[in-house]
Amino acid sequence: GTPIFDSGGDLLCIDGLIHDFTEMREAEQERENLQRQLRQAQKLEAIGTLAGGIAHDFNNILSAIIGFTELSLYEHADLPAPVRANLEEVMRAANRARSLVKQILSFSRQREQERTVLQLQPVVKEVVKLLRATVPSSISIGTDIEEATSPVLAEPIQMHQLLMNLATNAVQAMDGKGDLFVRLGNVVVDGDSYPDRPDIPSGRYVRLEVEDTGCGMDQEVLERIFDPFFTTKAPGEGTGMGLAVVYGIVQRHKGFIVVRSEPGRGSVFTVLLPPSSVSAHTASGVLAADARLPGGHERLLLVDDERAIVTYIERLLAWLGYQVWAFTDSQEALDFLRRERVRPDLLLTDQTMPGLTGTELAVAVRELFPGTPVVLCTGYGARLDEHEVRRAGIGVVLAKPVSRDELARTVRRLLDEAAQTAGEDRP
Repeated sequence: GTPIFDSGGDLLCIDGLIHDFTEMREAEQERENLQRQLRQAQKLEAIGTLAGGIAHDFNNILSAIIGFTELSLYEHADLPAPVRANLEEVMRAANRARSLVKQILSFSRQREQERTVLQLQPVVKEVVKLLRATVPSSISIGTDIEEATSPVLAEPIQMHQLLMNLATNAVQAMDGKGDLFVRLGNVVVDGDSYPDRPDIPSGRYVRLEVEDTGCGMDQEVLERIFDPFFTTKAPGEGTGMGLAVVYGIVQRHKGFIVVRSEPGRGSVFTVLLPPSSVSAHTASGVLAADARLPGGHERLLLVDDERAIVTYIERLLAWLGYQVWAFTDSQEALDFLRRERVRPDLLLTDQTMPGLTGTELAVAVRELFPGTPVVLCTGYGARLDEHEVRRAGIGVVLAKPVSRDELARTVRRLLDEAAQTAGEDRP
């Protein structure tokens, strides 16, 4: 501006213009926030695309692991106890991996997970057991698990992931040495329990707590720890998604998470979940042997381009008494039927294969032999068009990896339904 003086030389005023940039700066800040959110959304979209792309191959690998482990468990009843225990651990881990793939795919499609009434005690014990086998011996792990802890309504693999992420974060904060403590129990929350969190209603909760003696966090870091992709680790040492995933899981389960931390004095992460009034049951993840598993003597056409899966399913179905024609090439399977003019009682096929896809094979087989029941196995169940499935005459779509029990009962049910339909059609 220009100063204006009177005749005596005293400053009267300043002549000029004042520009208020507040709105401009706020608009710029909002634009930067929107751009950051867009980048995060694009990253999440990329994660979803990647998850869908690898699901088929990963589920094929899991199918072989689960399948041959099941065969080993159920074909050899006289296995030494240590060997059987090892195989059961393989089954538990494979089933967790199967659930995790479903969760990743559900995340990429923004779908709700199936929840059940769940006791958290076995989940905590399993995670602690895994941690003790993987973290350095210089980090001690203590637990305080209240056996009378109420059940919660939750998705088991998400609870496992929640605790594993919190524990992993705690281990990393201690840089190879310190104490980790995990607590689980019931708690009654009132207005004085968490004075800084008036959003937490008073009442009964299931409390899961993870405490460490690590480096701790200052207030600035605490305000951002649940932001996706935020990390204090060096490049290449972390994604910044672990605590963001924890926060999302807690929110989806209508719970709350409270963090207490100071630099140099460690951290305490407290998760509060609403208890379920319904009694719970726990599943070990290992299928029990069932001598009454349904079998038969029908002729089944099995097609999958993964040789390991064909070998496993062929052995399983033969063990159940069926006659199996097995192929790793869908076109060869169709050529076999056309050449031999033999009717299969059921077609069991993969969907994603070179040459003919599963739905295309199903259409061709049913043109040769109308009414043939079809079971389609796929790692892309949600991507199948319902109209295409109906047009191909597919009776059931199973998501890979398929367990022995699910496959055996599905095959038997479709065969029985087809036999009943054929009987009703006879004059």
